[in-house]
Amino acid sequence: MGQKVNSIGLRLRNRRKWDSKWFTEKGYSDLFYRDYITTKYLTQVFEKHDILLGRCVIKRALNKTYIFSHVYLSTARGSNFLEHSGIKVEKVKKTLEKLNKSKVVLSVSNTDNISLDLWLGKKKVMAQLSSFQTRKYFDETLLLINSATAIKSAPLLARFLARQLETIFQHTQYIDFAKKVLAKFVTMRPDLLGVRVQWKGRLSGSDRSKKESFQQGQIPLHTINAKIDYGYSPAFTIYGTCGVKVWLCLK
Repeated sequence: MGQKVNSIGLRLRNRRKWDSKWFTEKGYSDLFYRDYITTKYLTQVFEKHDILLGRCVIKRALNKTYIFSHVYLSTARGSNFLEHSGIKVEKVKKTLEKLNKSKVVLSVSNTDNISLDLWLGKKKVMAQLSSFQTRKYFDETLLLINSATAIKSAPLLARFLARQLETIFQHTQYIDFAKKVLAKFVTMRPDLLGVRVQWKGRLSGSDRSKKESFQQGQIPLHTINAKIDYGYSPAFTIYGTCGVKVWLCLK
């Protein structure tokens, strides 16, 4: 059996920093658990309102906790998009303050607010994949893959692809479509050297677990100096639990 290493943990000292940015000599396990339940709570709150949470960065000062997160929301835009989605920001902050036992500064950025150039790129892909426009997931898939590759967020892309496996029962058909969309967007991103996606599980209700993979460009997993973003997300389907892994190689 091959021994797999987390691509982020392998490069922490060279090309990557921790998502939890704090230091303590006492009570380390307590703060570590607070980071875990904080991320889990935000994920549940956002996904309850159809918002996908990407990476969550937590910084701790003496009496304050700073939480920075990227979310994807395609139904509302603007600076007050959280209020439009139905999330009570003050109630979320109070809960976070109880969990962390300190004042909380919550900063959430909507990755759906992208520049005009990226929208023009999306329109080019729409024209090339016009034969798939009748499918329900066509627009949403293009929007999210466009945003995820623009901000270079592997966790956000992994969570979206896993969520699609939970809602769409014809997994093989959707995976073939996702591969074509990813291939188009990778060629349009000069600062993105490569993408690798792996789906694994009882896809489309198969009797045994199988693996589907897609790769385009360079993904040097054995090179420590390579700047690679990694994301994993489970998908709880009617056929069982499947997994989605995403690697992005950046310049």
